[in-house]
Amino acid sequence: MEYIFYKKDIKQIWDLKGSLRNRLASTKSSSNLNQDGSIYPSAVLLDENYLQDIWRNQIYLLPHSKTLLSQAIINDSNFLANQGIMDYSLLAGISRGQEDEVIVGIVDYMRTFTLDKKVESLVKTALPMSNLPTVISPEQYRKRFYERIDGYFAIAPDQWTSG
Repeated sequence: MEYIFYKKDIKQIWDLKGSLRNRLASTKSSSNLNQDGSIYPSAVLLDENYLQDIWRNQIYLLPHSKTLLSQAIINDSNFLANQGIMDYSLLAGISRGQEDEVIVGIVDYMRTFTLDKKVESLVKTALPMSNLPTVISPEQYRKRFYERIDGYFAIAPDQWTSG
């Protein structure tokens, strides 16, 4: 796969899975900070960081762009689920420029839902002390991935969406 940020001046990168379990990257490390205290762009942040960031600075997409992103995520996640693949992410970056640009791509270590993963999921689900299993089926992963990621990006109001 090509490098999706090639020749782009990226100000922030997030690795988004649509899960909040262990999805907060530390931003306290001095190696992640620029001299002015801002986060160095190569520090890849996770879902919880993203949700904290959009609380302060929401990322808006034009309605047509949101539709294209949603349809691409549906198509790609359906394809991956049909292949028995799970554990992928949406890599999202914001480029600097006159107009900020959102750049995304589905990436990550993609593993198949093999017999050992099925057994692990069943055992963890059956244990009374466990919440949700850490390993879920490709279909459950697809559903969670799409629903959460779709909610991460808001539609910018325009003449057709504002009342």
